[in-house]
Amino acid sequence: SARLGAVRPDVFIRAAERSGLITDITLRLLEKALRLAADWPGAARVSFNLSARDLRSSLSIDNIIGAVRASGVDPRRIEFEITETAMLSDFEQACEALSRLKAMGCRIAVDDFGAGYSSFSYLRQFSVDKLKIDQTFIQYVASNRDDAAISVAIIGLAKNLRIKVIAEGVETEA
Repeated sequence: SARLGAVRPDVFIRAAERSGLITDITLRLLEKALRLAADWPGAARVSFNLSARDLRSSLSIDNIIGAVRASGVDPRRIEFEITETAMLSDFEQACEALSRLKAMGCRIAVDDFGAGYSSFSYLRQFSVDKLKIDQTFIQYVASNRDDAAISVAIIGLAKNLRIKVIAEGVETEA
């Protein structure tokens, strides 16, 4: 911004959600990502974040599905990332939206797992493909027993539920 300088992504996204512009931004960026992904090798996937507002809007999900279909990209190569907070803001609507995306063949990942208002009910009620352990647990996993225990517990949970798991923020060998 000419007036504000660099704007952090989390600040930008919160402002876009409050203003209602996020659904338009989502659609434009998704269409652009899918245009680029169309030229990638067949095994390469694209991950794309959805906001709480995207999940709460049937029109937004209709537009997202339309963009996926129009792109020609195999939906199995698309992974939509959501946060726990987005999932829990309107659980029934979010489940319906994600079910529609899954029915197309898209994958669903829970981003920043453990950092929001964790509720295991959506893991039981909805077929999540991947959990992404929040980096706040990974950052100090080598030096903080609690972070290590939480990370191990999340990995065990994912393994027992046959869900892929990824650790965000791995920046050192430890």
